[in-house]
Order: sequence, then structure tokens, then C-alpha cells
Amino acid sequence: MCKKGNLRLLRIILILLLCSFWGCSAGARSKMMVNSMKPLVEKMNIAARKNIDIDLIRDAMPAGLIQMDGLIEASPDDKFLLATAAENYHAYAFFFVEPEDKNASEGLYLRSRNYAFRALNQNKKFKNAADGSLEDFTKSLEDFKKEDVPALYWATTSWLAWMRVSHSSGLDSMIAFPKIEAMMDRMLVLDETWNYGAVHALMGAYYSNMPDSLGGNSEDAEFYFKEAFEISESKYLLWQVFYAQYYAFAVQDKELYVESLEHVMSAPKDIFPEEIFSNNIAKQMAEKLLKETDLRF
Repeated sequence: MCKKGNLRLLRIILILLLCSFWGCSAGARSKMMVNSMKPLVEKMNIAARKNIDIDLIRDAMPAGLIQMDGLIEASPDDKFLLATAAENYHAYAFFFVEPEDKNASEGLYLRSRNYAFRALNQNKKFKNAADGSLEDFTKSLEDFKKEDVPALYWATTSWLAWMRVSHSSGLDSMIAFPKIEAMMDRMLVLDETWNYGAVHALMGAYYSNMPDSLGGNSEDAEFYFKEAFEISESKYLLWQVFYAQYYAFAVQDKELYVESLEHVMSAPKDIFPEEIFSNNIAKQMAEKLLKETDLRF
């Protein structure tokens, strides 16, 4: 074939490719656009964390969750979006829904857990080991890296929260605990400082709540909380609230309970400007828990 014929053939191929992209790949274009929005989503999360108006955030979150669902529809395998949606669904359920209606929070926690597991299940070894032995499951966790900690955390904490409020978890919860512990242990290895020591605070709450017969240990619980305090420099006040709510209550130390909550109440409002929203929520929670002191002890 002559050069002119080769050029004509190349033009036809290019036209067909362009027509295919622009005419038949709306889904692909949407996915590319959504994937490029990661910096914007990150900035929005940062802005929310710095917002002092709790009511504003509470009223805005349902619409934000629906928008996250839409972004995931366009890019269903984006691990960042899945982990972020898991975080936001968990936060909305924990801060605003569960205190008023535990039953209503159940579906939100489950959605958070499922989004996080969709991110984790892109690791085929982990997905295949999910229903297998504890040994295989634990070994599959070795494939995860530091960047997987957010998805691991939201999968774990939402799983536990769902079991706490669910009426249908039953025996499945007993089977799940060793795997949840394996996930927490792996997070400690990968990045124990993530989110101001969140994994340590989670483990402190976990071992505080767990009966001794199932592996609960008050000494371990206190150790993990103290680690979270050190990593966060005691500026992230939610850890102090959890320390009182879970550890001090579990060991029935009324003095420690009151002291921890009063510490939160007296902390300066600007102690941690980057996390003023969470700290304001912590103050609200501390005030409510203090009022319930005589009911708890």
C-alpha cells in the first residue's frame, strides 16, 4: 500500500477511536472527571473539620452523603472516594444519628463498613480470605500498605459500631472479633500515628468494652488510650471523652470519669484549630456524659 493509502487508513482509525471515546464513553469521561476531584474532596473535608458550627455541619451532611454516593456511582472503584464516603457515613451516624435513634444508625454504619470493604476488597488476596480461616485472613493483611490504613480503620470501626447497635449480628459478631483484632494490629504496624492515634483510641475502647472472657483487658485498654493521648498531644479531645466513656466506666472509676470529662470541658476552644469541629462535638458529649454520672455509677 502506498504512503497516501497508509495515511488515509490512519486517519480513519483515529476518527473511529475519537468517535468511540466521545460518543460511547460517557461513563469513562465521568470517571476521569470524578477521579480528578480528589484534591477538592480533601479540601472540603479539611474545611468541615475547621468549622465551628455543629448545626451547620449536621444539616449539610445528608446532602453531602448523597453527593458522595453519586461520585462513587461514576467511579465505583476509587479507593479514596470509598474510604472518604465510609468516614463521612460513620461520622454522621456516630455524632448525629445514634444519640437520637440507634435503629436509624444501623444502616448508616453498615453502609460505611461496606464502602470501606469495597476499597479493601480490591486486594484479591484479602477478598478471597474474608470468609476463610483466621490464619489466612491475617496473612492477607500483610499485603496492605500505609495508604490503606483509612479504609482499614473505617471498615473496622464501622463494623464494631454496627454490631453495637444491630439486633441481628448475633453469633457473627463472636466470629468476627479475632479478625477485627487482626485488622487493628495490622494498622498499628502500618501507621500507628494516623489521625492523631485513632487506632490506639479504637483499641482502647475495644478492650474496655470486651468482657475478660472474650479477651477484654483493662490494662491494655489504658495503655492504648495513653498512647493516643501522647500521639495527639492531648489536643484531640474525643480521645479523652472515649477514655471516660469506655475505660473509666469499665473499671468503675467515677473520679477518673469526672476528671477526664471536666478536662475536656475546660480545654480552650482553640486548642486544636485544625480539628475544632471534632473538639466542639467532644465538649458536647462531655457535658452530656457528666450529667449522666450518677446514672452510670
